[in-house]
Amino acid sequence: MSEAVEIFLSYSRKDERLLQDLKIHLEPLRLSGHISIWHDGEIVPGEEWDDRIKKNLDGSQIIILLISKYFINSRYIQKVELKTAYERHEKGETIIIPVILRDCAWKVVPFGNKCLGDLQALPRGAKPIANSSNGDRAFTNVVEEIQLIIEKQRSRVLNNSESLAKNKEMELRRIWEDVTKEIKPLGTRALMKQQGSLIYFDGFNATIGIGSRPLLKMAQGRIENIEEAFQEVLNKKVKISIEVIPDLESSIILCDPPFSPSREESSLNSSSENSRHWQVTDRVKHEIYGSGEITHIFGAGEKICLSINFNKYGRKIIDPKISSLRREI
Repeated sequence: MSEAVEIFLSYSRKDERLLQDLKIHLEPLRLSGHISIWHDGEIVPGEEWDDRIKKNLDGSQIIILLISKYFINSRYIQKVELKTAYERHEKGETIIIPVILRDCAWKVVPFGNKCLGDLQALPRGAKPIANSSNGDRAFTNVVEEIQLIIEKQRSRVLNNSESLAKNKEMELRRIWEDVTKEIKPLGTRALMKQQGSLIYFDGFNATIGIGSRPLLKMAQGRIENIEEAFQEVLNKKVKISIEVIPDLESSIILCDPPFSPSREESSLNSSSENSRHWQVTDRVKHEIYGSGEITHIFGAGEKICLSINFNKYGRKIIDPKISSLRREI
């Protein structure tokens, strides 16, 4: 299952009852792991409430604005929550969903250099929930629309990530084809064409995968020839390392896809996460590809990539500094 989408609820305390009603209707999505919900009612005594609100605003993928006359008259909402929501929305980092609780002139409320009326509101037709003859039906419509938004967003992210992965694989193969044409002597060129594969390249460091340990020593003795070929093709010096990948197949997909709208620079990619010492047999979870097991580790220190056998997608080469990756407990 994909990671839960983080939802921030922006509201006025005078709309607490309607907030709780919405949370009850959202509970099936929370229980199924599709969403997590945060609002300022989660703040416990002793915490710095302003910092907590700003932190959760910055980390949310969906911000729901619970619109009422009390909402649009809240100075804090105007100065902090709407300002941050607009900035993140303009950067494509979050989705803003106005939910109309009560009748008010919400459409003309400033939202950056726009107005709230420029955003598509819920329920359908932007009919205030408090005016509805069936409040449960109105809230159900809100939840169904939110679920649809999440599904569309995840589908878009998955398609984009798979497309990026394929493009990267094609780019690596193209570079390797060009390099192998320049490798000298012919024996080394034949060895690299038949047994080698470019599995990682960041512009300055390249990792070549080779299919068996007996061939490793032979290949390592010819690193200088490979570096010269890279310099010939790219007109710059590239440091080469060679790693053994048992049963290396051309079908391995080489990728380091980003998360997401919002998650590429998320907490999953924090410096503490990236500096972990990964180990073979670790069970890990990737936001796009799900659960898998590390089978090989290439490189050392901060310059490593991981071969991971994913339950549904097979083996992929992942750069843990870029990808949304964490250990499973």
